[in-house]
Amino acid sequence: MAVELMTSAVCWDMDANVSAAFAHTAKELFYFCPCCLREVAASVSTLGNFFFLALNSHQRGCANEKAKPQDSGVTGVQKSGPAASPQALIPTHLGKLGKRRKSAKPSTAEMQALVARVEDARPMHPGTLAEVVDAWSSMTTSERHQTPLSIAGQQLSYFDAFAQLSPTQKDTTLLECDRVITFAPATVSVLSHVVLVVTWLKFETQNKPVPIRAKMKSTDPAAAQLTNGQKVKLFLHGPAPTLNAQQTYYEMSLATAYSGSVVTA
Repeated sequence: MAVELMTSAVCWDMDANVSAAFAHTAKELFYFCPCCLREVAASVSTLGNFFFLALNSHQRGCANEKAKPQDSGVTGVQKSGPAASPQALIPTHLGKLGKRRKSAKPSTAEMQALVARVEDARPMHPGTLAEVVDAWSSMTTSERHQTPLSIAGQQLSYFDAFAQLSPTQKDTTLLECDRVITFAPATVSVLSHVVLVVTWLKFETQNKPVPIRAKMKSTDPAAAQLTNGQKVKLFLHGPAPTLNAQQTYYEMSLATAYSGSVVTA
């Protein structure tokens, strides 16, 4: 019996293991337990943790059957089991997952065959740019080589999906930050109402070389973690940065949850 939340299941429509966080945004798809094949649905706890719940309970003896509270030996009091805190999932895709819907629910044989194909695969889990950068930052070099990450349809590893900017790269149009996630050392400047993060590297313009700059409001939660003069890494993803009107900095023109810039210490 399970004492932790069930955070991944098999999705018949996607032909893959998927995370409960994804399934919560795609409730119309068909999900099932890889152990007992019972249908499951995504839910979210009061703590904001996503998990799968069997619609009609798991089969008796299933590895994902919820463990019952232990008897404490005191009348009216039940002993608490281990905390049901799900393990953080590593994003397998930068951006939203495209949903695919099949016309009919699977037979038992079809579910068994799909489980056999995907049982060792990492659960598909979409991530924001910040979540992907955080995952990369927490990995060893070996883990980056072994962990897949899909960016704009490219099947890469975390190692290949990140590229440090080189001092020889002077042309921002050749940075390839639209294809991968590029990063460079930078310095923080904290002003009265804004926080600036400026790369050490400079890039060519018609007049003189200028750096890449990321700008955030001082009220931005990410800005609260930064101090004046702090040395950081600036991560960029999306269309190549362009010159501002004053031609003093290159800046990312598109900022979404999946593109723009991310700063880490």
